[in-house]
Amino acid sequence: MVVQHDSEILSLVISDQDELHRSYMPLIIDGGLFIATQETFALNHEFFFLLRLLNDSERISFTGKVIWITPSNSENYREQGVGIQFCNDSNGIIKKKIEKYLSGYLNCERATYTM
Repeated sequence: MVVQHDSEILSLVISDQDELHRSYMPLIIDGGLFIATQETFALNHEFFFLLRLLNDSERISFTGKVIWITPSNSENYREQGVGIQFCNDSNGIIKKKIEKYLSGYLNCERATYTM
């Protein structure tokens, strides 16, 4: 995963299906992503995101809110980062697109960044 941060805009590229599986948070209302990062963010802070998934040339734009923080010294050696909830995806377009890419992975018992 590549994260570029410019003020209130974060650009994300998830180019690997395994990484997308580890990052996706399907249990969050409207869906969300865990972003592995060493940067510090506050809970409820909103950002504008540009997301590119796998080999798709289209970038998905959305507003996301920080709803989860995993600090650097977390238990069980969890990856440091933040959980982002999709805020303006009321029709579930982003969630559906991610789940289409992850068909066959959603019920997989491989570990993710959050569970």
